[in-house]
Amino acid sequence: MSRTNSPRYPSLSLPAAIDRVRQVFDADRQNPVDRETIASHIGYRSVSGASDKAIASLVHYDLLERQGKGTMRVSDLAVDILHPEPGADTAAAVQRAAFAPSLYMDLFERFEVTPSEGALKSYLKRSGFLESAINAVTSAYLETCEYLKQSGATDLSVPSDVTGAESEPQTTNEQVMATMHASKVINTPPPSHAHNAQADILNLTGGGYASLVLPDELSANEFSDLKDWLKLMAKRAKRRIKPVESSAVEQAADKNRTDNSGYLDDPGYLGDGEG
Repeated sequence: MSRTNSPRYPSLSLPAAIDRVRQVFDADRQNPVDRETIASHIGYRSVSGASDKAIASLVHYDLLERQGKGTMRVSDLAVDILHPEPGADTAAAVQRAAFAPSLYMDLFERFEVTPSEGALKSYLKRSGFLESAINAVTSAYLETCEYLKQSGATDLSVPSDVTGAESEPQTTNEQVMATMHASKVINTPPPSHAHNAQADILNLTGGGYASLVLPDELSANEFSDLKDWLKLMAKRAKRRIKPVESSAVEQAADKNRTDNSGYLDDPGYLGDGEG
């Protein structure tokens, strides 16, 4: 059966979403408000399909967060972008919003650099997006990437407390991911008596170890952050894999196979028993 709906995605680019959430904040600050009020704040006369898509986009970027039943408020992340504290890292906040949509994180990991319009549309089509959604997704994502570039949020240096002094150079994408999760990284394991926490430790050769300390409960947002951070750690660990050196016996066997490769040209060499 063919897909009748595309995967979820924000219909607005990040800069357009920031403009909308600014209107909500100017009118109501971080007060809990209903959908009808939000729709009015961002320029709609009433709740409609168009207003719902716009509001959903703000939720995708974590600029609005749900409160009670039927109400939402401007998120702390949105305030960090709209009205940053002196000395605050606004670019990091912009990054967090940009890659909050799961689709954008998937695209970010898929393409090492910002893809061309054609490459992106081709990938979306293979991923099951309907033709009617491909243009909107492509436009919103590429506008968001351009906004990150203009905001200086695509090539941030990774804090030393995240990478360590001897870390190898990272690709731009890994730098962005490390910066996004820098505030959540712990360099050393917390005390073993941490309340409601369970430590899992994997001892590694060379005197190293990997440790993960989890509380008894995680929120959905914390789990998402953890999953993205683990992906980053896996990429970093992969670069440290030591190439396996062939033994003298393996090298001799390889040479023998090469020397005898002419036998493969003989139709009778393989025989009939394993055909």
